[in-house]
Amino acid sequence: WWFEALALIGLVVAMIAAFKYYTYKIQSRNKWLEQTIDERTSELRQKNHRLGTTLTRHKQAERALKDSEKRLRDLFESSPDAVFVEDLEGNILDVNPAACFLHKMEREYLIGKNALDLVPPSECDAAVQNTVKLASGELTQIESFSWTQDGEAIPVELRASKISHSGQAALLLHVRDVSERKHAEEE
Repeated sequence: WWFEALALIGLVVAMIAAFKYYTYKIQSRNKWLEQTIDERTSELRQKNHRLGTTLTRHKQAERALKDSEKRLRDLFESSPDAVFVEDLEGNILDVNPAACFLHKMEREYLIGKNALDLVPPSECDAAVQNTVKLASGELTQIESFSWTQDGEAIPVELRASKISHSGQAALLLHVRDVSERKHAEEE
């Protein structure tokens, strides 16, 4: 039985050695995993910080853009001149309140109309030629007439510049009623 006891003790020692070896391997593996996790966590923290910074800048830029759009819209809306945005075919894309007042028409009625609908019939041919010249940049200022809803022809001075509207070429027209100046010139 002595021999069996020694064999049993040898087996227990071998098992303990194997257990220690596997424990060491597991601990080494765990240490490697912990190191890898720490490295990845550090990398992710850095990336999250950069992402947070980028998002903050994006939000600031978005806020600045909205503020800028509001300022431009406020300028557009409060201009004493009638302001029209037209595509290059003369279709009205946007107007300000002064344009509505000048033509004695609601905004919803003006948008979508062609600018030639706001010109006295006797001036249509000249208006077509002037629109082509304005769209090409050959002219930037003209004097013409605009029609109100009740058929009154109003002398106007029109200044135009090319702009981009919703990604497409357009004209920004500032139209000023020059009736008083014309009356003064006649007198």
